[in-house]
Amino acid sequence: MGYEDVEQYADRETFGKYSDLALRGAVNQAPDFVWCPNGCESGQIHEAGNEQPIVTCVKCRFKFCFRHQVRWHEQLTCAEYDSFVSDPENFRSQIDILNEEAETLRLEEQSARRTQEEADRKLAQSLMAAEQREEAERQAQWESAERERREETERRRLQAERMAMQQQAEKMRIEAVRKRGEEELSRRTVERTTKPCPGCRWPIEKNSGW
Repeated sequence: MGYEDVEQYADRETFGKYSDLALRGAVNQAPDFVWCPNGCESGQIHEAGNEQPIVTCVKCRFKFCFRHQVRWHEQLTCAEYDSFVSDPENFRSQIDILNEEAETLRLEEQSARRTQEEADRKLAQSLMAAEQREEAERQAQWESAERERREETERRRLQAERMAMQQQAEKMRIEAVRKRGEEELSRRTVERTTKPCPGCRWPIEKNSGW
């Protein structure tokens, strides 16, 4: 029975259902035709086919997969979706693999960063210790130089005092010699020009005839 026969003998409701089924059967023969799986009963030609499998329904804007006729599987390629459907418990998507690799890389970088930070810390401590040693050496050198300067100043002061004492002693010696000379000269003058008093023995000037 052909299409015209059904139209001639069937009632309107039956023919409507038949017409819809016939239309669906006809469009289903088109390799790039796809029905919206969201239930809006809309269909459309998707010329890109499996090469670009994301389809957006022209009626309800539902985004679905041309190949699998399901809501578009975000973050999964069609091949990955097939693997997921066949073994969902052990499935690892490319995103998962990339995330795991990224996490591994992050941990390695974190470990390398911590190692570098520890090396930098030890280097800083070493440099600080070296600076402290240099500062201690500079301080010790300064203290040594300051001590030598004080010792030299004290040595010169003592030397100056000794020289002053020697000069003073020499002056006193010269003065004593001069004084002894004067006293000796005075004694001789007294002896030459005086004679002892017969009563008190005090030197008195000689008179003529004495």
